[in-house]
Amino acid sequence: MLHLHADRLIELGDSEPTNTELAHLGTCAECERERQAYRALRGLAVAEGAQLSAPLTSWDALSTALKEEGLIARKPSPVLILTPPAIRAASRPAPRRRQASDWALRAAAALFFLAGGVVLGRGVPADDEPRAAVAQAAPAPAVRTDAPVGLASNFSGSFTSNAEALAALYRAQREYERAATFLMTNNPVGDETQPDVYRARLAALDNVMQASMTALEDAPADPVLNRYYIAAAGARESTLRQLQTSLPPGSRIDSF
Repeated sequence: MLHLHADRLIELGDSEPTNTELAHLGTCAECERERQAYRALRGLAVAEGAQLSAPLTSWDALSTALKEEGLIARKPSPVLILTPPAIRAASRPAPRRRQASDWALRAAAALFFLAGGVVLGRGVPADDEPRAAVAQAAPAPAVRTDAPVGLASNFSGSFTSNAEALAALYRAQREYERAATFLMTNNPVGDETQPDVYRARLAALDNVMQASMTALEDAPADPVLNRYYIAAAGARESTLRQLQTSLPPGSRIDSF
């Protein structure tokens, strides 16, 4: 018995056979079985394609997907707030080598955040004396003098455990975030609408993203490092939009 060609059976996976082909399929179990197999395969492909989302080629699409997965907050904040993970109970200690590695990664990530804040902050340039004088003449904000419990004492002495040092590091980070938020809102120095300000910020963000990618090569699943990379990518996309709006009409960004 002659059988239908394989290419034709594939076409019949999503099309209707002719009367002659239909009569053949009614008498040839082998051809009918292959046709049904192709139809089932096509159904799986269609179902799989329906589950695929649009390609994440922009920060807007990427941030929407990350918000749905709960990886980033739905409301933007001026600074990245890093919530410390729950400290494991002493009765279930991790292996010494793994525990030291985990502590080192998190400590390095926190220090990296502080360093990135210095790069992206609004510090006064050393050669800009007139602006520095204006900043010094402004009324100084109230400074919080009550350090977090245990923080001041730990700075002057040694820590008894990695968990204690990490907790102190997170407290210091929160103080840094409060200060950065205040400066972002109240610092009179600098003109945020100047394109050069956005270009300098983009260059700094590129350095932050490159450092994050280098760190993620050694620890690709580390949630802290991933959050830094995602936050830097979002800030970069936002800064690009701000730079575009600050340029004269008709101007285009040739780099970045």
